[in-house]
Amino acid sequence: MQKIIKKKLSPAYTAFGVDTLQIDSVVGFDCYIKRFNGYVIIIEQGTLITEKLYEKIKGNEYLYVHESELNKHKAYCKAMQTLDAEKSAIEKAIENVIALPELIGQYKSSEEKLHLIYQNACDLGYLFFNAKVYAKLPLKALNTFIDVTLKLIVTSENLLPKFLKMMPDKYHIEYHSVNVSILSMFLGHKIGFLYSDLQKLAMAGVLHDIGKLQIERSILEKDGTLAPEEFEVIQEHAAM
Repeated sequence: MQKIIKKKLSPAYTAFGVDTLQIDSVVGFDCYIKRFNGYVIIIEQGTLITEKLYEKIKGNEYLYVHESELNKHKAYCKAMQTLDAEKSAIEKAIENVIALPELIGQYKSSEEKLHLIYQNACDLGYLFFNAKVYAKLPLKALNTFIDVTLKLIVTSENLLPKFLKMMPDKYHIEYHSVNVSILSMFLGHKIGFLYSDLQKLAMAGVLHDIGKLQIERSILEKDGTLAPEEFEVIQEHAAM
């Protein structure tokens, strides 16, 4: 909690609900509360809204922003709406992957089942790698993806050539991680890995590039040769 700074009474303040502030976000404007016959700052510009801070301020029905920072407040609210939409999309993608054991029952051919698994896993990967909001690792969804894929691979024949045709020609990090995981399952099964080892191998495959979450997409998907400094950034992903 920042030190309270007293301000002179002024009508130039606009009220907003405390619930418009989101935990783990940084406010780009000063937030005020009414105190006696004036307004005082309760959250300074640049403050991270932690769970502890939110608990302290949620007892206030309203906070206030000065008219000089209304545009900053509007920009913050718009950004939070975008993050809410991303959260909802990620949650839906996680639900779709977790539902795969039931969904694949609607298809007869192994190729159709694998295509459904592949598309849902890549959809989740795309949202996870591109989200501006911090997202916890969806372990339940990843374990479901691995389990349904392994069961399909070990019970099907001649599925690898069909999977290779599904893979896109251009590199995308979300497809690449899923590709590595599925290809490792095919390879591990071929050389006789135990099922428990196949599960570990598949998880290592899908997470092997997790450090690239910290790297800009413009570098990851740059056409042509990387500049020396860009290549150094790429090399750092394994330690992130």
